[in-house]
Amino acid sequence: RSVVEAMACGRPCVIANNGGVSELFRDGETGISFQSGSAQSLSRGMERLYQSQDLRRELSERALAPARNQFALPRLGREVISAYQDVL
Repeated sequence: RSVVEAMACGRPCVIANNGGVSELFRDGETGISFQSGSAQSLSRGMERLYQSQDLRRELSERALAPARNQFALPRLGREVISAYQDVL
């Protein structure tokens, strides 16, 4: 959840490649992935962001719209209503 919130706030993310937000996250496009469990891989991803303001800006811009669309209140409201209707 925190990754999606960061993306919706326009913050670039470095994310372990073990799933989670795969429907929103695309490596090199909406963020940077690293090999889960590898401190060296995490360090490389963080270094890439640190060294390139352009990359930070591009990843942030590309991540913003999908994150906001996925978790927009009207959409979530429709999904909750649909879930209740399915149960009833």
